[in-house]
Amino acid sequence: ELSQDYWVAIADGTPELKYFSTGMSMAGVEKMYDTSWYKESDKVITIKTQKQLYGLAMLSRKNDFKGQTFLLGNELDMSAYDRWVSIGTEAKPFAGAFNGQDYPIYHMTQKTSTVYAGLFGYTKGATIQNVIVKDSTFESTTSSNAFLGGLVGGGTGKLLNSYSNAAIISTGAGVGGLIG
Repeated sequence: ELSQDYWVAIADGTPELKYFSTGMSMAGVEKMYDTSWYKESDKVITIKTQKQLYGLAMLSRKNDFKGQTFLLGNELDMSAYDRWVSIGTEAKPFAGAFNGQDYPIYHMTQKTSTVYAGLFGYTKGATIQNVIVKDSTFESTTSSNAFLGGLVGGGTGKLLNSYSNAAIISTGAGVGGLIG
């Protein structure tokens, strides 16, 4: 058994606490995401806060959300998050539905070497609709195929009635304003 706290990087480079000793104080440390709202049995879930949206991205590392629908319930300013982690990966694609209900998501920032990046990284049979991403920046540091988009990096599914004015920065191939 390990006796010291340590962090490891998961597939996209995001740090994840793997061991935490009970004797260590977490005073002043705020978790940047919230997953307490999620129940796998719920078919329709409303995302109302920045922490919940980031929590959806973190949950997508272990769940494809097939058969579930997420509704955005407020406009969200993501400026407090200087490192966005995409919803869905090539290894665990987002397969649910996401309806932004025309609420804008502002000030997203992502700088990554991960292939398939954007608000959604990789999808498989997903339906993404009524999503607005504004005043955001998505940047790929890979020089090969980046598959970087303002809404979706890559995959399959439907993208309906959605908009992005995000800055897309990459020297790699497979980039686009909406889909990589």
